Amino acid sequence: MPKSLIVSAPGKLFISGEWAVLEPKNPAIVVAVKKIIFAKITDSQDKKIHLSLKNYNLKNLKAEFQKGHLRFLRKLKPEEKKLLIFAKKAIEVGLGYLGKWKPFKLELWARNKEKIGFGFSAASSVAIIGALLKFNREKLEKEKIFKLASLSHFLAQEKLGSGVDIIASVYGGCLACDGVNVNWLKKQVKKEKNLRKIVEMSWPNFYVEKLNLPKELKLLVGWTGRPSSTPELIKKIKRWQKKAPKTYKRIISCISRTTKKMILSFRKKNKKQILNLIKENEKYLKELGEESGTEIVTKKLKVLSEIAERFGGAGKIAGAGGGDCGICFVSSQKSADKIKKEWGKNGIIALKIKIDQSGVGLSS
Repeated sequence: MPKSLIVSAPGKLFISGEWAVLEPKNPAIVVAVKKIIFAKITDSQDKKIHLSLKNYNLKNLKAEFQKGHLRFLRKLKPEEKKLLIFAKKAIEVGLGYLGKWKPFKLELWARNKEKIGFGFSAASSVAIIGALLKFNREKLEKEKIFKLASLSHFLAQEKLGSGVDIIASVYGGCLACDGVNVNWLKKQVKKEKNLRKIVEMSWPNFYVEKLNLPKELKLLVGWTGRPSSTPELIKKIKRWQKKAPKTYKRIISCISRTTKKMILSFRKKNKKQILNLIKENEKYLKELGEESGTEIVTKKLKVLSEIAERFGGAGKIAGAGGGDCGICFVSSQKSADKIKKEWGKNGIIALKIKIDQSGVGLSS
């Protein structure tokens, strides 16, 4: 077994399909953002598990794995428990799958400490699962990592989420995809305690297709300066869904149709159609927020899109909304520069991003 290795995983940006992808058979388009999470795993000399989150100054937390649960050997503060939710669950799922494993020290860190809506928790889950598998002489099989990381992320988020951010982090590139069938996964977790059996099953609706961003289009990302909580937004929308199921279904169907048309436009490299569909998607996301009484398109996200359109581009939220990031597609560099300058005047930070084509993997 290797004495030390580092696994890295990229984050994600939604292009289209957010909210609709929470329902079965509704695709999304996502891109993987250059490596942002790193997991270093080394031998443990005292037979204990040691966990460190470097960005949050949590160092060398000792733990033991007993009866499927990671138990820390000192009492954790409430804020520490919150920071450790995703790492703890990823370790539990990873070790539960492996059965036999070697004691280890695990260090986790992010390239950027600031939470900016790139799917840090999903990328962390992917990097940890990858590190545990490789450290214990398992191959870095992407479908296996997807399933294990989806399980851990799903359980850490109170059985919420689509798994699309996990897909981006595992596979890399620009992707059309359909993630986790939540109702199916809930049933499997409830009735099947053997993680290997769940991983070996064929997961319904799951698919991944590589797309290419048209070279004529430039992708810009703007950070609003306000982090958001996807699980809390999902809970609010789900409560409203029960009160207005017909309206919910209509809007979700519109988002899904728009995304399916956009996938076809990406395949055909139809630049004009992509820009129009980005605007259409933004319209339905705004309607979802207004109808549900949920702030999905915040004031700054609205301004971000308006500025993009003013200079010939098309902008929208990137993800669940409520803050975090928005995206913009634009044709010319001149227009891109104007958009970024105008964003800055309005308190929106243009982020430098690179698309990660490889997904999860070993890092030097």
